[in-house]
Amino acid sequence: MYDANTKITYALGDKWLEREFKHVNLMDQRLHKRLCKTSYLIEGKASGSINQSCKGWKEAKGAYRLFSNEKFKAEEVYFSHHKETEKRIEGHDLVFCIQDTTALDFDSHIKTQGLGSISKAYTKHQMGLMVHSSLIVSKKGLPLGLSSQACWARLVREENAKEKARRKYRAPMKDKESYKWITALKETMHNVPKTTRVITLGDREADIFEFLWTAESLGSFYVIRNRAKRNFICTKASKTTLQSALSELPADKEITVEVPRKGNNKTRKANIIIKYMQGFIPVRICSAKERGYKTSDKLAIYVVSAKEIDPPKGVEAIDWTLLTNVPVNSTLDAIERINWYKLRWKIEEYFRTLKSGCKIEDSRLSTKERLQKLIAIKSVIAFKILYLSKAAISHPQESCCTILTNDEWQALYLLEHQVNAMLDKPPNIKQAITWLGKLGGFMNRKCDNLPGPMTLWRGYENLRQSMTVLNILTTKNCG
Repeated sequence: MYDANTKITYALGDKWLEREFKHVNLMDQRLHKRLCKTSYLIEGKASGSINQSCKGWKEAKGAYRLFSNEKFKAEEVYFSHHKETEKRIEGHDLVFCIQDTTALDFDSHIKTQGLGSISKAYTKHQMGLMVHSSLIVSKKGLPLGLSSQACWARLVREENAKEKARRKYRAPMKDKESYKWITALKETMHNVPKTTRVITLGDREADIFEFLWTAESLGSFYVIRNRAKRNFICTKASKTTLQSALSELPADKEITVEVPRKGNNKTRKANIIIKYMQGFIPVRICSAKERGYKTSDKLAIYVVSAKEIDPPKGVEAIDWTLLTNVPVNSTLDAIERINWYKLRWKIEEYFRTLKSGCKIEDSRLSTKERLQKLIAIKSVIAFKILYLSKAAISHPQESCCTILTNDEWQALYLLEHQVNAMLDKPPNIKQAITWLGKLGGFMNRKCDNLPGPMTLWRGYENLRQSMTVLNILTTKNCG
């Protein structure tokens, strides 16, 4: 699955934000410089407010003016980032696009205008913004950037569960929020090089017939977790349900997989029984009537089942039913699809970095539009921190100059060794990431893995603050 010979071909070291935003067209060179300068200030203290990130009132005032300037659109940041993501993808024969949605909670920000409901309640609404992201990762799990991201405010509707179900049933697909999956798929296909195969990974929310049908029509591949009981046609042309067909299959193989950490549950090993089969999903009658399908339409599908046996007490057992249009003709194919789906947790790490690392939900900007611009900038910065943490795993022996500037790794070396002599050449990525993690509280014990994104985030902020002091001490004043 992993190619050990690949190298990082796109550096995030010197002047990375200038490169990341070079496609932004604001029709004003001064405004573009302000964008880059403000973004660097935010990167240096992304967990703080704008006032904390900026060095003084002059810089803070420039940042607030930037976010209130109508010439500056969040879409410009995304457009430029997608272009650079496409460059990072070049050279990869296979990448994965992980789609997911998260809610940003601004309920306590009563003065912020334009927010929408992020609550599942039908009467009491919690206010905030919704964000749907498509994160591209390599076969090794190295983040390469966002291929699509949408941020919007839901309408606040006063309706009960029955009224909501009726509205969703009657609404055209393009008017539904779930159309975000199809929009993100189309944008991703546009932003990924034609020579690279991309496989979309999604949780149960992505299990929508229209999404699967669109992916098939675009020639796109996917591995999606099945959500509901659905009709299924076996290859022998017998009609049944997907779950019934799986229950009749004998267990093919038992394997052990590593389950990533989730919440308070630590990383653990799980014994999994694997089954797989091939068949067809027929179009629903309501879909055929309302959305232009024929009642005879059906979608060829491969199904992989991964069910845990004897899970630990108090832990939710793994029970995945995966739908894919990538052929599954053997047990090894089924295991590979399961390993692909495990990469879906990378986007959970990305959202945690955006929320807990960048503290995006603490922002007090006064309007939805200004928040969306800040979210766009911090989304790019959150990608970089996740990139740092994964580069040490995927490319440990490469020079750290691909992820850090010369000033950053040199300051990091001085802080780690408490000396004033410099190395002849930069350390490798693994060594530099270990030192950076120690600045964020990483203990570097023999039993410890490499530092995670949040630890690196704290270390990176401490490094940038220390660099400011070092620059002051080493700068020669004349006169």
